[in-house]
Amino acid sequence: MPRNPDDPFDLQGKNLRRVVTQIRKNIRIQRMRVASHIVTLLILLTVGILGCRTTGIFLGIGFVCLVMAPFSLLGVFADRHLLRWQQQRLAECAHRLNGAEDFGGS
Repeated sequence: MPRNPDDPFDLQGKNLRRVVTQIRKNIRIQRMRVASHIVTLLILLTVGILGCRTTGIFLGIGFVCLVMAPFSLLGVFADRHLLRWQQQRLAECAHRLNGAEDFGGS
């Protein structure tokens, strides 16, 4: 089904009450993902910095952790973007639901 350019959140013809519960679930998941990416980034940076101050295999582990850190940072930004999009979608659903109730529709 082709997307409607007038409906960027793809809500046309959907049961908004069911969509709202799914969006809230997705928002909760995205918040957990952002938090986990931040924790992962901090662990990678800590292990990377401490590993680079030693020698041997720990130096290699530290270097790998420092190389992986930007990917975790990218994950933070990507999931924050998705979180904001889901929040905007939830606001649009609430707006449409309030508009439908004002006119007596369902």
